[in-house]
Amino acid sequence: MEEAEVEADSADIDELLRADLQALVEAPLEGSCSGGSFSDTLLRGYDGQVDAHMALLAVRCPGLAEKAISQPSEPTCRFLIQMPETPLEALQNAVFFLYTDRIAPQARDNVGQMFALLRVARDLYLPEKSDSSASSGCKRRRIDTRTCAMRRLCSLCEHRIRELLSASTVIEILSCSVKLGAALLEHCVYDFLAEKLPAHTKDVDFSRSLINTLGKDHPEVLAKAISATAGNRPASGLSWAEAPAVPAPCILLHLQSLWRQTLAQDQAGEDVREPVARPDCKLNLGPGKDSSPCHVLAHRFLLAARSRFYACALSSPMREAQTGDISLGVIPSPSVSSVRTLLKYLYTGRLEMIEGTEGHDLMQTDLLDMLSIVDGPGGQNYLQLSEQVCDLLRDQLTEQIKANLRQDNMWMVLRRATAQRNRTIQKEALMAVLSCCEELSRDQELFRCWGDCPVQTVDAWWTQRMETELLREMLRLSCTLGSGRQVHHDNWELEVVHPAPEGVDNVFNLRGNGHLLQEWSDRGSACARRGSIVAKFKHPVHVDFVTVAPLDGWGSEYLKNARLHVKNADGVWERLATATGRVEQIPVFRRATTWRLHGEEVATAVLKFRKEPARPCSEFEHTEKARCKGSDGTYKFVYFKFPVAVHVDDVTVPADPILTRTQLQVKNADGQWVDVGAQLTGRSQLVWVNRDGRFWRLRNLSGLTGWDVNIFTFTSK
Repeated sequence: MEEAEVEADSADIDELLRADLQALVEAPLEGSCSGGSFSDTLLRGYDGQVDAHMALLAVRCPGLAEKAISQPSEPTCRFLIQMPETPLEALQNAVFFLYTDRIAPQARDNVGQMFALLRVARDLYLPEKSDSSASSGCKRRRIDTRTCAMRRLCSLCEHRIRELLSASTVIEILSCSVKLGAALLEHCVYDFLAEKLPAHTKDVDFSRSLINTLGKDHPEVLAKAISATAGNRPASGLSWAEAPAVPAPCILLHLQSLWRQTLAQDQAGEDVREPVARPDCKLNLGPGKDSSPCHVLAHRFLLAARSRFYACALSSPMREAQTGDISLGVIPSPSVSSVRTLLKYLYTGRLEMIEGTEGHDLMQTDLLDMLSIVDGPGGQNYLQLSEQVCDLLRDQLTEQIKANLRQDNMWMVLRRATAQRNRTIQKEALMAVLSCCEELSRDQELFRCWGDCPVQTVDAWWTQRMETELLREMLRLSCTLGSGRQVHHDNWELEVVHPAPEGVDNVFNLRGNGHLLQEWSDRGSACARRGSIVAKFKHPVHVDFVTVAPLDGWGSEYLKNARLHVKNADGVWERLATATGRVEQIPVFRRATTWRLHGEEVATAVLKFRKEPARPCSEFEHTEKARCKGSDGTYKFVYFKFPVAVHVDDVTVPADPILTRTQLQVKNADGQWVDVGAQLTGRSQLVWVNRDGRFWRLRNLSGLTGWDVNIFTFTSK
């Protein structure tokens, strides 16, 4: 097996989780036991010792855990594993593999280290058994170790050693193979000598080295090696082609097993018999439904590896380090399901957002609680996860919550997001409630029933004052959105270029906005080949966001091909963004009459325009004005920044020769600077803009040195 294929095999574990586990053996954290990151176990060789964690050893290598000797008198090291014949370097490499499922980089190109690692793996995977019928007196026989990581390590080491075969390493590999009893590697060396090195029969130095290494203790092996260099393979019946493939990676299965053991211990209570690798800390959630304290069990070392918050909380001299009890400090207290699901992600790198850890579907409030634990109040990365992990969790949870807002849960999501100060979800839920109010108010009885249901049960974390403030905010927004400053354009015409046949694969191309406005619809529009789904308004419409979703039955890959375009004032299609294939709101902040999704085989069930006009620029002053020099010392740009996105109808530019060959630009929703209008001529002129944006600039194309930062006059009609 090639090296790249072997490495690809270990891709079953999330790379972010692998990096955190690798940090346990590479960079111990402060406050850890015995010098390792919250370790409770010492592996002691003949020239040193290595820190480890019994919980992980027990699921990764049961044979190694069976060697553990309890150390009740030593509080910082509960277990000791004696391996008196093993060098420290081999122990370190073995522990690195157990935590990462990969061979340590420093050992990969070192034949001696690879054989030492192979010896450790074979000792733990092939324990010695006496066999009276064996002529050799003591042989090894395989035992059932399908769940042992050492089985995979043995195979990885053998493949890697074979890759290291060369003229300079062949004698060392042969000698080590014979001493270790690795018959397959030994005969692999003979094949290599017969195929690659027959000319070495005349190499005196090679022959002398071969004799000095093997002649005294292994004359039979020496004879076979010399014969092989002459091109004669020994008739052994062994062939590398018949060697078993490298076993599939199992670290994810082992981490899932560790999580299941932890969950079972948690659900069974304190009366159950403690496992060897028992959880050693509790996450306290506050009183439960029966007023008794709720907690969830976990392992210190895994929490500390993945979260800097837990690493600090569990370090001396913190009180939590002595008791193992940690209060999350999130208000309102998160649900047990949310904490267990989040812990499962920390253990396994898998986020189960649809089905929780106990087989029940997670509620929207559970997802909100997970988001509140990750971010804390106001989005502060409360757990201090790595930046990539935090971004991943935040994006997936936020997307899932937004995509599943419904009439029966939006009130509770709104209240809980308000209490948790999650501004993003609060705004989404608030707009959903207001929209639902508008739709249901046409049916008085239905509206009354829907309005009464959410208020019947409110927990202690939601007070009457908070309810009153929320209702006031809803009233303020409803008045603002219903004022004369906003014009609703709900009717638009649908046009499909190169449409897919109607009635096939849920396609109803010409049914228009009747089927392209609901996320849960299983009908929509599609293009059979390169084409477009076009929305046309009668009048220019300001749009903040365009919502799209994949068409059921087609899948996200079809929508992932789509690019969102808008037709600008010059009649040219301007690219705004590319759809990701998920249910998403694409920010645009543009005013236009014609929009489209364009690409190869585009298919969508949702095309929804959210229209909240930008404020007129006349209501605001520039909050920031700046000039920027280029590398040649000349001024290149004049920047203007508004506190919010504003609508600009036109820009007045005074007559000034210094403005010759300058270009007005605005930053679009993708963060790109785009030109607005033609280049300025230096004469007094009125530039028609009709654009929305927060960031504006004037770009100097001629390299002039003098600039006046007050050359713009923004106006809105």
